[in-house]
Amino acid sequence: MPPAAIYQSQTISPSSHQYSLTQIIGIWALAAGPMGLLAWVVYPALAPATRIRPEIFLWILMLVGQLWLTVLSLLILYSEEGTLRLSSLRSRIWWQQPRVSGKNETRKFVWLWIIPLIIASVVNVAFVGPILRKVWTSFLPMLAQPSGFSIESLFSTPIVGNRSMILIGLAVLQLICTYFLGEGLLFRGVLLPKMQRVFGKLDWPANGLLYAAFHLHKPWAILSAIPGGILYAEATRDHRCAWLGAIAHSMEGLFLFFLILESIA
Repeated sequence: MPPAAIYQSQTISPSSHQYSLTQIIGIWALAAGPMGLLAWVVYPALAPATRIRPEIFLWILMLVGQLWLTVLSLLILYSEEGTLRLSSLRSRIWWQQPRVSGKNETRKFVWLWIIPLIIASVVNVAFVGPILRKVWTSFLPMLAQPSGFSIESLFSTPIVGNRSMILIGLAVLQLICTYFLGEGLLFRGVLLPKMQRVFGKLDWPANGLLYAAFHLHKPWAILSAIPGGILYAEATRDHRCAWLGAIAHSMEGLFLFFLILESIA
């Protein structure tokens, strides 16, 4: 490949359509707004009238929100590309083989980057995130997690009967609908490839901060979402492969999945 072509593949061509700041904020609002409404309006209004345990009902609502993010992503992509064929969208949303950093070349060894990414993600989920969440809510106690909003509380007692299958099903849906579709598709597939015009070389940290600010549905996690959001965006942007960010991000879901398995009586 000629050097000029390699350069254009790394730096957004002026002729390619990039989002304006207004478009970026608008897409963010269309994602964050409904999630916030589901958590702070729909959940308190409907949870008392259902026979479903409140934490499970909230989990279902959050999955509905992730499905909305997927639909929103597909609507945006169709309006831009005129098609939803995966073969036509791979390069647009970076659902492709990872590239060597700084080059438009695919090499199998690049997949090895997933190992340090997974380790960093696990450290973030298990150690960094809880510390930042505690610091965040100590300074802003009004943002502390209310009673009934902790999905993890479902696993404080042994899980018996059919409920174990329900929770495993929800965990599997979360792995798919949140990390590979939903948040993953919208932030690192739809938005990230189109943010360079506004943010230049800082498009990936800007994407990570935008992802953290998206958590209006659980504001106690906004600060703790920043390291992960930046990590996933950097891996995706550097290798122009959304799969790297999605796999690293899915460690959060696997952590929850293992909590369920440990709690099954």
